[in-house]
Amino acid sequence: MADAPLSLASPGRIFVHTTFGSDTLRRSALRFALRVARILVTSSVLAAAMVLSR
Repeated sequence: MADAPLSLASPGRIFVHTTFGSDTLRRSALRFALRVARILVTSSVLAAAMVLSR
């Protein structure tokens, strides 16, 4: 990230980088994203099973 071009160093990117800079925040955000993805996959599989069973 240090050798990224200056055009990428927008305030939003800097804010995101400093906000999720700590390991605990990054880990909790990853865990939350994995939980949401698992819920989405489970619901889509259930919906597909319901559609196919008709």
